[in-house]
Amino acid sequence: MLRSVAGRILNPRLNSALVRCSYCTAQTPKHTLSPWERFVVNVTRTGKTGEIPGAVSYETMDKANSRFRIMLMFGMMSFCVLGSVAAIRTGKENVRSHEGSLYTKNRDRYAGENNR
Repeated sequence: MLRSVAGRILNPRLNSALVRCSYCTAQTPKHTLSPWERFVVNVTRTGKTGEIPGAVSYETMDKANSRFRIMLMFGMMSFCVLGSVAAIRTGKENVRSHEGSLYTKNRDRYAGENNR
């Protein structure tokens, strides 16, 4: 108890980051947001609609970070799947046209060397 009171007196940043709860007598610590964290809270729609406050609870920030990681993971997976499908389609088109097939290129190249 004495340590927390002394810490609040000596550290003014800690004093401004503590907000009084409406339902309890203790003060709840808040996380001060950077511009990137504001973006994460806004994109994940974790905060309240409208203006995002300068400080949110640690639980809210943790939830926003988790949601952002999941969104990023799904985005990367979908990008990989679309890239794989595009590569497969391009390869199949090259095989059908016989222009880009590696087998036919090598066959023609080595067939010419055997005739020399």
